[in-house]
Amino acid sequence: MAFDEKRAFPRVSLNVKVDYKIISSPEKVPDPMILSKDISEIGIRIVAFERLNPYTMLDLKFLLPGSKESISATGRAVWSKESMVGTSSSSKAYEIGVEFVSISKEDREKINQFVLPKL
Repeated sequence: MAFDEKRAFPRVSLNVKVDYKIISSPEKVPDPMILSKDISEIGIRIVAFERLNPYTMLDLKFLLPGSKESISATGRAVWSKESMVGTSSSSKAYEIGVEFVSISKEDREKINQFVLPKL
């Protein structure tokens, strides 16, 4: 049974590694455990082990399944909520909604080609 997505920009599940860098902290090394949860034409939800405040600007890079070329974008954290990973109380993680603020037309089209068939 298909999921009936009612958003203006529908999102679909996506579980891939996301490399990111906080733009205001260029020395920060991306955490290798950052994963995406879902994606749409206008943004991506990631799971991180650090809280990102709204308006935090990020450089993002990730690979869509079946693609050989990475998607690169600049995004802005819009929201963040605490969630748990595993059963340990020290396994605190954060789901973070990131809006794309700068992404090439080609990369946005790759995302659309990934999202639309899954609706």
